Order: sequence, then structure tokens, then C-alpha cells
Amino acid sequence: MVSVVSEISAEVSRAAARGLYFDWHRGLAGPDSTAAIALRPQSMAVLQILYQNAGKAVTKEQLLSHVWHDVVVTDDSLVQCITEIRKAIGDVDRKIIKTLPKRGYIYDLPTDSTETAPPAAPSIPRRSWALPAVALAVVGLAFVAWSSRPVPQAVELPGIAVLPFNNLGNDPKGDKFAAMMTEDVITDLSHSKDFSVIARNSSDVYKGRAVDVRSVGQELHVKYVLEGSVEPLPGRVRATAQLIDVATNAHIWSERFEAQGDDVFAVEANVTNRIATSITGHDAAAANNERSLIRRKPPHQWDAYDAYQAGLEASHQMGPEFVPQAETMFTKAIKIDPNFARAHLGLAWVNLEKILYGVQAPDIALPKMLAEAKSAEALDPDDGEVHAALAQAYSMLNDPSKTQAEASRALILAPNNADILVLTSPFLIQSGQSDLAVDNINKALGLNPSYPFWYNSTLYPALFYAGDYARSYGFAQEAAKAAPVNSDFLAMDAAYLGRTDEAAQAKQALLKLDPEWSAERLLSNFGNLSGTAELERLTTGATKAGLQLCMSKAEVASRPDAIHLKSCDADRAKS
Repeated sequence: MVSVVSEISAEVSRAAARGLYFDWHRGLAGPDSTAAIALRPQSMAVLQILYQNAGKAVTKEQLLSHVWHDVVVTDDSLVQCITEIRKAIGDVDRKIIKTLPKRGYIYDLPTDSTETAPPAAPSIPRRSWALPAVALAVVGLAFVAWSSRPVPQAVELPGIAVLPFNNLGNDPKGDKFAAMMTEDVITDLSHSKDFSVIARNSSDVYKGRAVDVRSVGQELHVKYVLEGSVEPLPGRVRATAQLIDVATNAHIWSERFEAQGDDVFAVEANVTNRIATSITGHDAAAANNERSLIRRKPPHQWDAYDAYQAGLEASHQMGPEFVPQAETMFTKAIKIDPNFARAHLGLAWVNLEKILYGVQAPDIALPKMLAEAKSAEALDPDDGEVHAALAQAYSMLNDPSKTQAEASRALILAPNNADILVLTSPFLIQSGQSDLAVDNINKALGLNPSYPFWYNSTLYPALFYAGDYARSYGFAQEAAKAAPVNSDFLAMDAAYLGRTDEAAQAKQALLKLDPEWSAERLLSNFGNLSGTAELERLTTGATKAGLQLCMSKAEVASRPDAIHLKSCDADRAKS
């Protein structure tokens, strides 16, 4: 597959900036040719714009409109590209690509005019320049490996990508129907054991585009593509869907569904069941109970759904400043519809974020998290993510049996849900199943190559405990930028990798936020480790990073549920 940059100018093979190496043809960037790594097409496109406008401020809006000109994305997509570029060129101090607060970015390293120039890109204010739409559509979410991310592998089961449903009518309500249809079809199908479903993050970039399904199949490693539309009509709602075999471009089936009133959920249930039947065969799936297409409790009013979506977007921004907004919107959704299970689940995650960001003490936020997760379970016991949240809560309550039971339940209900594969990986690590956890992580990244930013905070501890410090370091680095509380594992990863300066910087950032951090407190807050190898990696890593292992006598006395390390008990006995 041709990258964005090589599609623009295939004849240009290389451009160098003073002290840096860029290969525009192959999409490589680095401090020199020997250390250059491949960037995603979107990241290379962002770098090209900044490079061609060296010394000039480029706003976020300009970058978003040029690189993602025919798809709506959040600022997080741009932030991830900037982060990837900085990592590739070693711009740790952000002196080359500088952030202009609330404005944009500036490439502040002089270019050398004697070197071969990159593909021509006129100054940003000229609105005529943009990346070719065809190239962007073909590239989509093509994922080029970089140092902390694995190359997405083809999933073992037959894969399906659900493209965003289109609204065929003029009624704005149709946009809500289409969004809900897309989200729930993906979520419901991810509960199947018969096939794997690409996560919405990685299929959403095709929204509003005329796409070549064969290209989609190649980019996302799937066998099938589902295209659909929703049309609200007076007194009823109509949906159409067609399932396409990407290898032959043949339509497996194409059907139209209608329901009276605004019952888009009834239409949705028909579509998901028909898809499962078409791909795997009804008899075999039913006879072996291999299909588990669950129904989440839908909100009774669309205002509740709108509030829920706003809460979800705020929650996924990953920062303490977004927590109040997320909590407000999820609470609003529940006030409108007390039986909206997903809104209760959203509040459960918000209370976890309060703990992670130091917004609220665990003894206050954790009971709230557990209560909201239990409320969601009572309303919808077959939602795998609900059980993943319960596993997280029980892990932090140091109840390993319930943790493992809930994690297993989540994986049984949704064995091919990328989010759940990631969320449950730390609990597998805690039970000593490191190999399975890493397998699930790799599978999740294959199902969701354009994964949301919050994955970083879950991936780095799992990989650390599995002994994969290099990969853990990459994810921890990204997570620590969003929230310094994640600097503990960054410091330990850096120490294991011999990056002493970075370990010291991470330690300083951590202790500024949490001066009394200790390995014992980490275990007491987030769950014990049953595997001796995993525990050894934590204690050795903390020691290498200069972090303390033990809680004080006073802290231990104040926490009867605290997890004790034997060596710490011995030291406390001496003092």
C-alpha cells in the first residue's frame, strides 16, 4: 500500500533537516538514517506541513483540516501524531516541534536549503493545498509500526469491519440513529466467538467516504465489510445493510429492515442477528451456543444518549480537568433515564479516573466505582465491559477471586472486543498469566490499530509485569504526558532500559505529585501479584529507579487492608 507522502510525490526519496533525517518516500523520520523509524501516514503528513512551514505557527485547525479534511476527528488524533513525530526524532524536550498553547505547533529547527526538499506544500494560509482525497481514503488507518507499537496482525477468526452507517434523510435525528446503530452493532458483534470485529476507532475514519472495500479489507485485515444506512421516516425508521466479501467484492446479502415508531433498537437487533447468521451459519452457531449477541438496555430518551456520548468523549480525553465534565454528563444521562446501564458504567470509570489522577482518595472513589458498576450489572448483566469494570474494582479491593471471576466473565461475554481484551490484561498478569495477557494485548491492537489514547494507561503495566520493558516504556511515556501519576512505571521501565536521566525525570514528576509513593501502596491500591516473577519485576524496577518499596508504619497502621512485602515487614520491625 502506498503511503500518503509517496502518493503525493513518488519521485522524492529523501529530505534532510539540519541534524535530522527524513525519508519522505518511505515515511521514515529520525535523528539520523540509522535510527529512523516508520511513521503512520497521518503523522508523516503532519510533519511535512510543519517542515514546509518551518518557523511559522501552524494552528491545530489548519492541520486537522488538511490532514483529516474529509473526516471529523478530535484533537487527540493530532496530539498522537505530534507525539509520534517527537518520539521518532528524539525531541524529548519539545524544542524542535514546539507547542503553542491553545494555538497549534511550530517547527523551530532551521532547514538546510542545500538538501533535497520534501514534496512541495504551499504555506498553510493558502486553502488550495490539501492531501489528495483519494490517497487519504486509500490510506485510511494504515498502521506502520513504531518502536512501542506492534504491527497489527491478522485476526485468527474471520474479521468484519462495520463502516459508519449513513443518515439518508434530512432529519438530524437520523445522525443519532446512525451513530447508535454503528456503535451497538460493533459492540454486539464483539460478543461473538465466531468472528472478530474491528473496533469503532479503526473504522470511523471511513465515515462519509466512498471507499474501496478491498482496500479496507487489506488495511484492517478483515474478510468482510458491512455497509449500512438509516433513514427516519414519518412514523417509522428504515435501515439497510449489505455484507461484502472483500476478497471477491461479492455481496453476501443485502437487506432492508423497518420498525414502527423510532424503535431503531429493534431494527438493530435484526441487522446484527442477520450478519451473524450470514457469516457463520445459523444452525452451527445456535447449536453450539457460539453466538452471544447481547442487547444493552437502550436509553428511553435521546437526550440521555446525547449526554452519555458527551460524557464518553470527555472521559476519553485522559486528564483530570475533564473528569468533572464527564461526571456531569453521565449523571445527567442517568437523571433522564435511570435505567441507562452504560451511563452507570461511565460513572464507574469516572471514579477510577478520580483515583488515577489524584482527584479523590481511593477510600472515597472506589466504593462509588463499585456501586455504579453493580448498578450497570443489575441493568445489563451480559455487557462484557461492565464485568471488566467490576474486575478493576475488585482488584483494587484486593479480592483476587472476584477479580478473576469478573475478568473471565468479561472475556467469555466479549472474547473479541478490543477494549475488553486490553482492560482485562492486567488482571491476567496479577494471576500469573502473563503470556495470555500479552497475547490478548496483541490481538486487541490488531482489532483496533487506531486505538484510543486511554489504552496506554492499561497497556504499560501489563507489559511491564510481563517483562517487556521496551514496549511498556513507549505506552507509559504517552500516558505520563497525559497524567504524571503514570510516571511510576515510566521511571521503572527507563531504569530497566538503562535510561538513567529519563528515569530520574520520571521519578521527579511522580514524587512531585505523590511524595509517599511506594511499591506496597501501588499493590494495595491496584491489586496484588500472585506470580513471583511479576512481583520481582516490580520490586527490582522500583529499586533501580530509586523509588521506595515500603509504606511507613503509620500508613500501614491506617490501612488494615494494605498488602505487605516481607522485606518491608522486616525493615519496619527493625525501626
